[in-house]
Amino acid sequence: MRVRIVHVEDYFDPEAGYKVNEMVMVSKDHGIDSYVITFNSMEPFHRNLSLEKDREFEDKAYLYHFQNLKLSFEEFVKSLFSWDPGYILVECIARVLGLGIYGVNTVCAFLFFLNLTQLINAFEIKMREALLVAFPYT
Repeated sequence: MRVRIVHVEDYFDPEAGYKVNEMVMVSKDHGIDSYVITFNSMEPFHRNLSLEKDREFEDKAYLYHFQNLKLSFEEFVKSLFSWDPGYILVECIARVLGLGIYGVNTVCAFLFFLNLTQLINAFEIKMREALLVAFPYT
């Protein structure tokens, strides 16, 4: 069965460093069909589109970071102090094990879920309320 993803986005700039762009680029490498339904004008959102600023954000995007991660000890230590140390550690482990960005996302999702269940148990929160707070954009 072929996987198909439809993503609805207010505006889609194929040259930008947004996560939806990364999703589309990475999914095609894994045999996943990704479709983006969008608006073709940036006018309603902002009038001063800065390509330089957009490139700056693209350079900081986590997929770009993962793909350019250096595994030498010196570069690893340097990265620990320039970015989030826990995330860098997860990235390095995923790179060494050959899990790719999906491995990084899986570990992060697992840690999120683990801590969410700890929070639910600690405060005796109902599951429906916990999910409402945990996923505000769904």
